[in-house]
Amino acid sequence: MSTGLLASKTALVTNVGSSLGFSIAQRLGLAGAHLFICDSNDESLRNSLSKLKIDCGKNVFGIVADVHRKDHRKQLFDEIQQELSHLDIMVVTNPPNKTICDILESTSMDLDLVYDTYLTTPFRLCQSAMPLLEKSSNGSIVLMSSMAGFNSFRDIGLYSAAQTSLLGLCKGLAFATAKKGVRVNSVSLGMFKKDGSGGFWSTCEDPEAVQQVNNLIPLGRIAQNSDCTGLVEFLVSDRAKYITEILKSEFKPEYGVEVAAVLKARSTTYSAPDVPHPFRQCSYFRYLSGITSPDCKLIVRSRGSTLFVPELSKNDELWHGKAPTLDELKAISGVDEILSLNQFEPYLASCSQRAILCMELNQFKDDQVILEAYGKQAKRGGSTLFKLLDQLRWIKSQNEIELMRETCKIGSNTMNSMMKHSKFTPNENHIVGLLEYEARRRGAGSLAYPPVVAAGNRANTIHYIESNQEIAPSDCILVDAGCDLHGYVSDITRTFPVSGKFSNPQRILYEALSEVQTELLEYVNERRPLKLNELYFYMCECLASKFKEISIFKDQYMSDEKILMEVDNICPHHVSHYLGMDVHDTASVSRAIPIPSNVIITVEPGIYIPPNYNLVRDEFKGIGMRIEDDVLIDETGSEVLTRDCVREAYYIEELMKLG
Repeated sequence: MSTGLLASKTALVTNVGSSLGFSIAQRLGLAGAHLFICDSNDESLRNSLSKLKIDCGKNVFGIVADVHRKDHRKQLFDEIQQELSHLDIMVVTNPPNKTICDILESTSMDLDLVYDTYLTTPFRLCQSAMPLLEKSSNGSIVLMSSMAGFNSFRDIGLYSAAQTSLLGLCKGLAFATAKKGVRVNSVSLGMFKKDGSGGFWSTCEDPEAVQQVNNLIPLGRIAQNSDCTGLVEFLVSDRAKYITEILKSEFKPEYGVEVAAVLKARSTTYSAPDVPHPFRQCSYFRYLSGITSPDCKLIVRSRGSTLFVPELSKNDELWHGKAPTLDELKAISGVDEILSLNQFEPYLASCSQRAILCMELNQFKDDQVILEAYGKQAKRGGSTLFKLLDQLRWIKSQNEIELMRETCKIGSNTMNSMMKHSKFTPNENHIVGLLEYEARRRGAGSLAYPPVVAAGNRANTIHYIESNQEIAPSDCILVDAGCDLHGYVSDITRTFPVSGKFSNPQRILYEALSEVQTELLEYVNERRPLKLNELYFYMCECLASKFKEISIFKDQYMSDEKILMEVDNICPHHVSHYLGMDVHDTASVSRAIPIPSNVIITVEPGIYIPPNYNLVRDEFKGIGMRIEDDVLIDETGSEVLTRDCVREAYYIEELMKLG
């Protein structure tokens, strides 16, 4: 049985003979959907059916159908009813545009053909599909369109006009079909090779001309089908729901028929006049919009989303550089409209007349106008918005998982290189600089947080971040550091001897801790359901067992119960937290609930023995150690994302010999 994102769903993809249509069908099929495809060309259809059955299995059906014709549309949906009995998804892709001319030179026949192909036919397909889609628990339509709908091009003026109309049709349909439980979205393609638009970028073959086109694109190349198929898959999945749909379930009906989610980007802060702190966007704002610019605002409603951006003066651009263009912001964020920031307050006032506002008031604590005008209304929902977003952020998408794999790989290699080159380093601050250098040169945007670099007894201060003291030649150094890659972070801790060789007491403690880490990772891999609070109790049991085994306490007759009690003093922090866009990610999600697939956690046991802890043997006093790895959870096992980071004492010593 398929367990993909679209398992058990049925999907119709039109014009599958096109490169884009086939790629979308292939992506949906690989995600578990039962496919029904159509194309007006018999040979194209048969070739597509053959390839898709090889790639996606037997659940692929199709017929030759010219969807412009009413009788063919009827036959198409009759066949779907007969073969699959229901329909959850319809993706309407377009045939190639053949009307290439200046719009003023087009004929009435050209006008009729273009509008029939790119507006009337998609509309009629939606009408014909609705009887089947509204029976689905989460019906979805995606209309493939083009950036030509936003920017007219001289040689495809009619096509541009039709695409603009298609975007308007999408909004109108979305409002009408929502009453029947069917979502409608549009994916507007940028400059795609062979996208069928007829634009100069789609047919360009001359290498010099191709390079000129590439220079126009922020991505640095003409887009490929794979750049958008994942988005289509997400939009037609059950996870693609407006945040307002989730919010509505949290509010009682008397609060109103619509909810507006209101978010604020972070502002630039300063440590001194004209000296800004490093800027990091609010993770909730970036999660919904992808925007990393400061001082923006976002309103998400059931009828669409609006991004508000500040306007920069010529002087601002001179000192700080140009801001992203509106087209770039729209491409990044996927919002329906972008307005100037000075329109935010009147827009919000209009929203508040028709919708309940859901916002985190703490985000607007410095904005007395907003608090006084809307604070009481927003309090009706409590601090709901971030909690709901935490539920979404907690479970990672495949794209997020790939980003986490990469940031953990960079973090692991950074930590390895740092240990390799830190033998007899005289000061903690040198290691801070080395971490920053190693992370950035491997592609990270920055370190994820101020690193803990704690030598000797300072490692017993769990979040010691001064990291600027001298290191004694006999010290062990605890380093807790991660890197930030496109807003997703790693979190790794290792402990190593600055001399390159553990002393006997250091080795005894470290190897005991490493063995506990191994047991915890095995528990995480095998235990289902897995709960973080139960993992913590298991850590306490493992530490207690190891402490007894290595005779850490002076009293050799200390009872098992007393040893277990002392574990809380020796390791006073939890063993795990969630990880993602923030180091302590999705903080509102309980640690006492079962963890589903695609959640990422840390596993981080520690041993902290200050000099005045008199219950332990003297040789262990003043030593602090922690080991931390990042782990992806799935239904049947786990993946240690930081497995490349050297952990065993022997291999740490061997690594440091190479420095």
